[in-house]
Amino acid sequence: MYKKVYKVGVVGAPNVGKTSLFNSLSGAREKVGNWSGTTVERVEKRINIDGKEIIFVDVPGTYSLSASSLDEIVARDFVLLEKPDLLVVVVSSVNLYNSLFLLTELLEMGFRIIVALNMYDVAKKNGIKIDVDKLSSIFGVKFIPTVGRTPRGVRELRNEVINAINNLENKSLVDFKVPYPSPIEKGISRILKVLEDTKVVASRNPRGVAIKILEENNLVMRLKVEQNNLSRQMRDIISDVDRELRMLSVDDIDTAIVRSKYNFIDKVLKDVIQVSPKRSESIQRKVDEILTSKLWGLIIFLGIMFGIFQLVYYIGDPIARLIEEGFSYLSETVLSLGKDFGWSSMFISFLTDGLISGVGSVLVFLPYIVVLFLFIGILENSGFLARSAVMMDRIMTTFGLHGKSFLPMLIGFGCNIPGIMATRVLSSFKDRLVTVLVLPLISCSARLTVFVVVTAALFKEYQGIILFMMYLLGIVLAGVFGIIFRRNIAKGEYSLFVMELPDFRFPSLRVLLSEMWYRSFMFVKKAGTVIASVVILVWLLGSLPLGVEYASGDSFLGIIGKTIQPVFSLTGFGDHWQVAVSILTAILAREVVIGTLGSVYGVSEEGITEVLPSVFTPLSAISFLVFMQVAMLCIATVVVIANEIGKKWAVFSFLYTITLAWGLSVLVYNVGVVLGL
Repeated sequence: MYKKVYKVGVVGAPNVGKTSLFNSLSGAREKVGNWSGTTVERVEKRINIDGKEIIFVDVPGTYSLSASSLDEIVARDFVLLEKPDLLVVVVSSVNLYNSLFLLTELLEMGFRIIVALNMYDVAKKNGIKIDVDKLSSIFGVKFIPTVGRTPRGVRELRNEVINAINNLENKSLVDFKVPYPSPIEKGISRILKVLEDTKVVASRNPRGVAIKILEENNLVMRLKVEQNNLSRQMRDIISDVDRELRMLSVDDIDTAIVRSKYNFIDKVLKDVIQVSPKRSESIQRKVDEILTSKLWGLIIFLGIMFGIFQLVYYIGDPIARLIEEGFSYLSETVLSLGKDFGWSSMFISFLTDGLISGVGSVLVFLPYIVVLFLFIGILENSGFLARSAVMMDRIMTTFGLHGKSFLPMLIGFGCNIPGIMATRVLSSFKDRLVTVLVLPLISCSARLTVFVVVTAALFKEYQGIILFMMYLLGIVLAGVFGIIFRRNIAKGEYSLFVMELPDFRFPSLRVLLSEMWYRSFMFVKKAGTVIASVVILVWLLGSLPLGVEYASGDSFLGIIGKTIQPVFSLTGFGDHWQVAVSILTAILAREVVIGTLGSVYGVSEEGITEVLPSVFTPLSAISFLVFMQVAMLCIATVVVIANEIGKKWAVFSFLYTITLAWGLSVLVYNVGVVLGL
């Protein structure tokens, strides 16, 4: 028996808290952030509420249905093509002026809507008093005050969603109209007459379609005009309206429609809002001026990031030692049990040398990752990183990058893959191309595992400094190659960088802990699947053919390592085939480098730091770290780049980063030798 499944879209302008409300309504665990661009693709969550099957859909933020960037197109296409049963339009209580524009468009198109008046607590704190009942009366839809990071208002919002779904067939559409200048109103009437005569529109509100035709919205023109051979008639009407408008004013059609909507919004807000200025506003303005300044903003940003890297080790080391001891104890226990129960030596080797040593040597770095993302989450959710993006706009433009590229690059510090996907917030393909090509140079959390173990083994007193320098190296190289790519393969003007600064706020402990848990879970999941699989493969190759000493030069693993070892002869770390093998396995997952070394040398995670000083000199270790920082050793990243900008650019990214990594490693090592280091 067919059961109706209802689709509810969660839409709104960027950075109004859509994803927080989506998570609260649906029980999902999507990433949230106190800046625009956090959501770049649609996310769905299917749940059952009171016997109703509902699919909640979270889409990227957009100010209007006139999409330009890929993430905005995702939102526009969902709304106009899939025609959801209900829309939860999320607006910001502290910036209704910008948030309500999209609402007016959606009401004109005839969608059934509930409005979440989000950040209501921040508005009250800032002295903004909103007459919610009057606002609901003017727009003809329900406005519900919510605080997205907390349960406040969510229960009422959810109940309103259920009520709306239960009454979809009975509830009449809102008769909502924005008053437009006479030429536009005449144009709307003429278009409606053509659509009615040709029986084209099967829409909830044909007036909204007519307005979109006047605006020459790409999607509406394609679906309603071009496919029905109405282009000539509509062009004539648009031309007449434009001519009449210019006789009355200097506005073209788009400008006149936008101006009319904002005039309407402005009048509404004067009726429903009372503002009591707070002293905190002037303080925040002064802080914003400092944090967005080219000099002091950069100094503060670099200082905070340097401090974070120091704290990563300071806090992570004690916890990591406990994990090391735990895995060492586990390995000794398994070895003892194996001997007591008469297990075969090969099976014992598989458990201790392969599985426990390999996976354990990766999991030991979980505390460092958790601490790093705790602090990144604090900066992100407080609003600090949004101001850093504005500050970096001036700097990044100098290096051939769009100011908004800072956001996906910052996401890339966690993982390059979502960072590359986040470039969808850029409207220009050339801006996207340059950003995607340089993004793999940004150090991700997978590299962190390698940095931690090598610095712990050879640079114990300078771990934080070297870690900071590796991250800084990635940033500098991204800037340099941004210039090169912009001048040679992506010439053109920059698109305008516009970003709304969010209010400063104390990060929600619940949100921070949720994000930490999710990231930790994904890291552990990866260690338990991909990394474990590679480590097992390494152990198997190191144990075959039968009869050879484990991980010796005569094993299959040794043969493979010796074959590729000469490639690294000039880098300083080419004397050990085991290192060459670890680099090869890193292509599947960069974290596997340490797991492979632990498995090959047959040591516990505690023992790996004792072995590495015999493998690397301080100079060759730096050369190795430079190679690991620059090379895009991640097949998953290559696949994502191919999906986002094309296969040829994916191959190019892989080859240029590998070549650059090898060249810089050779340069670092040989200059160091000349200098006597």
